[in-house]
Amino acid sequence: MLKKTLKICLGFFAALALSSPLAASALNQSELPMSQHNFQGFVPDSNESNPLDQDPNLVRLMVHPSLTWVTDQLLDAYQARYPDSHFRIHQGTQNDLLDLLEDNYDFDILLDGEISRGMARVEDGWAVETRVLALGRLALWAPLETVRSLNVLSLRDDPIGLTPENYPYHRAAREVLERHELLEDYEHRLEAVRLGESLYDKVDGGELPAAFLPYHRVVEAGIQRRRAVMKIPVQFHGAITHSATLMRKGQGRPAVSQFWNFLFSEEAAQIFQEAGFD
Repeated sequence: MLKKTLKICLGFFAALALSSPLAASALNQSELPMSQHNFQGFVPDSNESNPLDQDPNLVRLMVHPSLTWVTDQLLDAYQARYPDSHFRIHQGTQNDLLDLLEDNYDFDILLDGEISRGMARVEDGWAVETRVLALGRLALWAPLETVRSLNVLSLRDDPIGLTPENYPYHRAAREVLERHELLEDYEHRLEAVRLGESLYDKVDGGELPAAFLPYHRVVEAGIQRRRAVMKIPVQFHGAITHSATLMRKGQGRPAVSQFWNFLFSEEAAQIFQEAGFD
């Protein structure tokens, strides 16, 4: 993992508030358990003295949960080239970002689920530029079946798993069913996981017999070539436009510009492709 990167996960674990006394209170970085994904320490609140924020090599990122795995790979490659680079990373949804901005947290770059959200940050003045970073792909996974088409869903009357409702992959899955005139018939079977829950683990553990999930998640698990997995043709749903957004606070900072250029380099494009993105 990234030895020089400080990471914290916010928002993505908000669902734990229903079951955890710790999360039921207002979470701050010092309360986050070390078992959380990518936890390597914490950054003090932005209204406190924080020498790291004065580091000219520090790049402050906000990462959508759907991009966590590929972001790890991007940062590994980047820090191999630029070992003096440092990152402060928050992981969370668009609502988490807005809350943090209101709490005076500064970010240099956002890696988000859809470019429309980056465009909104440009329109409201928080950002200066947003660009498509990669296109996400959707997969249908039914471990108990051989999946050659959506017809496999008619073999059972069990729940069909979906990503959380505010994820672009949730929207794409519904579009696929609607395009094939199946949405109305299957609506009662659709079951979206909550933020903080793993759709992959629910299917892998047998809790859900089938699910539409990000193709890069099955690539991460190494099961993309199994007969139980079908990569959904891209024409069956609208584009899933993962984006990178340059925040106003990051404009003109050399370390930020250097990482921004890397995100759109051939090396980064290859990392995205190997991770299951277009």
